[in-house]
Amino acid sequence: MTFIGEGNTQLAIKPSSGSRSIPLSAEGSKNLLRMVGMTDKMRTDLSGGTFQKAASELLAKKGQFTVLTKEGVGVDFLGGKHFQTVEPERALRTMEQVGIQDFHRVYTQERAVVVQALGDRVEPVVKGDRVQAGASVTFSPVGTIAPLVQSFSVVLACTNGMTMQEVEESFTFTGGDGGSRDPNGFWEWFRKELRAAYGSIDVQTRHFREMREHHIAPKDRAGALEGVIRQSHLPEGLAEAVRARALEQPPRNAWDLMNLVTWGTTHATDDYQVVRRSHKAMSTFAHNVAVHKVCPICRSSN
Repeated sequence: MTFIGEGNTQLAIKPSSGSRSIPLSAEGSKNLLRMVGMTDKMRTDLSGGTFQKAASELLAKKGQFTVLTKEGVGVDFLGGKHFQTVEPERALRTMEQVGIQDFHRVYTQERAVVVQALGDRVEPVVKGDRVQAGASVTFSPVGTIAPLVQSFSVVLACTNGMTMQEVEESFTFTGGDGGSRDPNGFWEWFRKELRAAYGSIDVQTRHFREMREHHIAPKDRAGALEGVIRQSHLPEGLAEAVRARALEQPPRNAWDLMNLVTWGTTHATDDYQVVRRSHKAMSTFAHNVAVHKVCPICRSSN
């Protein structure tokens, strides 16, 4: 990409010698300087030609990057590895096409989005304790992260959300426009993983039933609870809410322990990073208990 300067205050870039230049806003100019490792003082002290040559060379060394524009003006830059971009509207349509259309929660991260949605499938863990199947997808419209598909289910008795690692696949091909064409086979992959995530409810439910068989004696409940709180990396305020909930509804088994944490992340916080971190920890906890037969109290193999 060729770098050019315009006047004393506004900068612009253009992809090639024959292409149209993209003017940068004041904030965009600052972000460009920050990306190439230059300062406003360097821009002021260097002559126009020297500054342009130095900035262009530093920009070329950055390799592939993305220019974010607003109304035709460059406002920010994304350097580093660029992943598959995903058109949000098409992602939602694809989810609906495979029967996952009841949108549960949406989280926004920096230039990325997480959508948790449910379908019609409902399976009983035990009588009166049912889970509804769905999928959780993470993607970026501007390619900042690798798209991710996970299984997702909700406990209908109290709308606890949780992810399980029966299906956790990320799309690793780079490039692609996320639009009408599909040069990397992304949308074929996306549909396949959505169906797999949605269909994994049978395996999830079997694990949940097994977790109910891991009983916790009253004398061990406090220690077991503190163990899953540490494992989930809950911030202190959220941990206190979970402890208070446990006094009202003491955990009788590993299933109850997991639901205490997922209740907290559903009802007591909107911080997606906390939610994701704790759900990942509880997914590992569930696998250790139900699949690897690890005791939820002493962490030893049964």
